[in-house]
Amino acid sequence: MYSGWFQPFPHGERVSGGEEDRELLRGRRYSRSDNHASLIRFNSTFIEIIDRQFRQRGMIATLMCLLAVVLFVGFWVASAIKLGFTDWDGNSLLGHQVFLAVIFWGSGIFLSKLILLKDFFTFTYYPIRFNRKTRMVHAFLSKRDGGVVSVPWDQAFFHIGRANGDETFLRDLRCHVCDADRKILHTFAVGHYFDADEKIEEIWEFIRRYMEEGPEHVFEDASEQARAVAPDLQVPLRRIDLSVRTSWRNCFDWVVMAMPASWYEARYALSPLYAPLALCRWLVFKSCKLPTWPASIEAESQIEENDPFRLPEPPVHAAWGPRAVLQG
Repeated sequence: MYSGWFQPFPHGERVSGGEEDRELLRGRRYSRSDNHASLIRFNSTFIEIIDRQFRQRGMIATLMCLLAVVLFVGFWVASAIKLGFTDWDGNSLLGHQVFLAVIFWGSGIFLSKLILLKDFFTFTYYPIRFNRKTRMVHAFLSKRDGGVVSVPWDQAFFHIGRANGDETFLRDLRCHVCDADRKILHTFAVGHYFDADEKIEEIWEFIRRYMEEGPEHVFEDASEQARAVAPDLQVPLRRIDLSVRTSWRNCFDWVVMAMPASWYEARYALSPLYAPLALCRWLVFKSCKLPTWPASIEAESQIEENDPFRLPEPPVHAAWGPRAVLQG
């Protein structure tokens, strides 16, 4: 799902009728709460949810573009070395080499601006913070999308977003920041995307319960889901499954998680297939810097000493047990 990433979300428009039909309501209790490995911080003051792009960072689109750029540049360098800038008779080949440079270097620059520079040399992730004490939502966005955007919880328009083009079956939790006339000023997506409305509703219910009912009412027993992964798997009730540490293990595990569940047992045999993706994801994160919230937001987000609801942030994905599998 690339809407809002390669191209920004449309702004200046009014909320559509379809979006109003898919609005997620604060006053309604949905059937189930589950963050689906989107949670990265949890305490009595605030929670942080990962951005939707995190799932795609350094994955197949980035790897293919990186290889294409390397090939484009490599072809030009090979041509310059093999043919030189003059032929055997001393005639200039400068025009020929300039033409090739425009084609190959131009293609490389286009792909870099379209995809690579949205991944490399940016931020490792773009968190969305929900502060239940100030009742504010803060989204850490790219400069292109407005930088840090804040909106009161009661004024944010949350709905089930849909992808464009050939991926219309994909869903995400999307938020519009609107003016008094419901004209869209900013848009951001919260958490991972999936292929079912129910999973987006579960992520929303996780956030809604935290903001409306408190941290003690958020988590549900995941035993039934855990048994689908492994019959004897014991899952802690309150936990953070997602790690934002930029380690090689996390990058490899993420690639494994993104593949079909039926491939999990063969993950080591498939390592030669997974390794290039894991390496690309690792290189992306190593080129990026950690997000830093403005001092004003950090000041209002102080965590209480000995907070009983503060959860440890794991060094690796699902540090309590086997890796989960992202489906959809």
